[in-house]
Amino acid sequence: MDIVNRTMYTLVSMNVTRCLLFLFHVLERMANLEVYKEQLQKIRHYARENGITENEIDKALQNSFRVLEKKEKKVNLCFIVKKLYDEWCILENPYFHVNDMDCWPCSVVHFIPDLTGHHISRSFNVGIPYIKTENFSDVHMKDIQELLWQNSEVFKTDAMKVFSNNKTYRNIQDVMEKNMDLNLSKNLYNHVTWRINRITAGRILRKLFPKPTDTPNWWEQSTEKFIFFDEPKSPPYSLPNPECSNIMIRCTIGTRLIKMIASSECSASCESFTVLLSAGKTLWYNWWYWRPVSLPALNSTTITISYMTSFC
Repeated sequence: MDIVNRTMYTLVSMNVTRCLLFLFHVLERMANLEVYKEQLQKIRHYARENGITENEIDKALQNSFRVLEKKEKKVNLCFIVKKLYDEWCILENPYFHVNDMDCWPCSVVHFIPDLTGHHISRSFNVGIPYIKTENFSDVHMKDIQELLWQNSEVFKTDAMKVFSNNKTYRNIQDVMEKNMDLNLSKNLYNHVTWRINRITAGRILRKLFPKPTDTPNWWEQSTEKFIFFDEPKSPPYSLPNPECSNIMIRCTIGTRLIKMIASSECSASCESFTVLLSAGKTLWYNWWYWRPVSLPALNSTTITISYMTSFC
């Protein structure tokens, strides 16, 4: 008998649920309020006749209203997934090595040419590094400071971290506030690498670091960018390998020596070269064949600011 009673109670509850679903259907279509009241009275009457308590009816109604509330919420209240794909997330494998790599493109290089005014064709040998003199304005520390203060909220969220051999420079705000260009250290040894890897921050930086006008139009600029701050005696360091292999590094003020060292796959076939990168000069190369090192320039007395981007 208990089993029969439970079964009947379950069937009655299911009927009440169906009625509630109909009521929910009425609400969803914004029906007349009198129709809603009439249906609700029928449900309560049916429930009382079949031993279902008012509390159970109220709970069922509350659940229905919750479902309706969720359905009526606007799409823009949902989680925005843009930030999940905004940043380049692939990590470089330091042990990556190409066996039997064809090093002919860099083996024919015997000096680094100045190709100012020359437009690169699709058939150009990408293994040849080259220099260009660009018609850009110098970018000083005060220019970067001003851009940072004007867009402080964006940079606080998207591009605050730096790497430095001076632990007092924890983020880019420290570098700007301590006026690294005016307050040189005693040993003139400080170096800071600022990596920008978000779309919004990178777009803002274009105001100071625009894309060179004669960049091949079949190349697309990457999201990842670097800005290097070097005191006159900042020690040697390897330039990073960005996400795209065609790289441009531009000196905005100061001077650095760039030693072009062949990649490990091509070290037996390709020579090393050293080029002086001064303000207004850009160096172009491909990291499949070259792994440059930045060195302090002789007789340098001021801070050097360099900007790096890459193209695919």
